[in-house]
Amino acid sequence: MSKPSAVSRRDVLANGKTRTSPQVFTIGYATRTPGDLIDRVLAFGGSAIIDVRELPLSRRRGFSKNALAGAATAAGLGYEHVRALGNPKPSRDLYKAGRVRAGVSAYRKHLNNGSRSALLALAERLKRERLCLLCLEDDPEECHRSVIVSALRSEVPGLAVTHL
Repeated sequence: MSKPSAVSRRDVLANGKTRTSPQVFTIGYATRTPGDLIDRVLAFGGSAIIDVRELPLSRRRGFSKNALAGAATAAGLGYEHVRALGNPKPSRDLYKAGRVRAGVSAYRKHLNNGSRSALLALAERLKRERLCLLCLEDDPEECHRSVIVSALRSEVPGLAVTHL
């Protein structure tokens, strides 16, 4: 895979200088191999994978926490599991049942009640790092990653979002 020509969004300031806007990536691993996923994050200039699964386990080889962390580290990427940003089972079940709106609503409540500090910590990191949020679902609109991104946009002005 070739590296994209523009890996960050640049804003032209009034004085003619440019500034790189904060950027977050998201990725689902449902149809990927661990190597493909890591290559994609690296190609877009990501510095770390932030695993936002409540339980970082997978039936798919290479996607459980320890295996994925090891592969990411070997490739020069950071890896962190942030359980507080995971989607609790009741909300996850709503998504699985096709009740995405209800799942979004339930997850948003979870995010605002018990996980706000984890969200704010992530927002601060995005001001310095290019992070990639990881979960299972390929389509971010069918995943709680979209709710996290929406909340991050409220905390990080000018946040650019790229779904890989």
